[in-house]
Amino acid sequence: MRVSCTYWNDAKFIPTSEVFPDLHSDFETEEVLSHDMISNLIHGTPKKCEEEINSMILQLNHIITNWERSGQNDGEGSSCREVWGDN
Repeated sequence: MRVSCTYWNDAKFIPTSEVFPDLHSDFETEEVLSHDMISNLIHGTPKKCEEEINSMILQLNHIITNWERSGQNDGEGSSCREVWGDN
């Protein structure tokens, strides 16, 4: 988690999003994720970064479960967990 916090707190670290033009039009262009977008948020500590990542994993697992229950997973009956694993 220290590495994540180092990047989170570093104004010189400017990542960009990956482009997936075949996925959706929202992903056709690269987005610059500048430090200005998060600079007003809380200073990252290893504990805070770990809490946020665990929260995102929990939310994503909830979304995946609801999506699978909705029948929208191509009707094949396979779960995302069978393909991607639990994490």
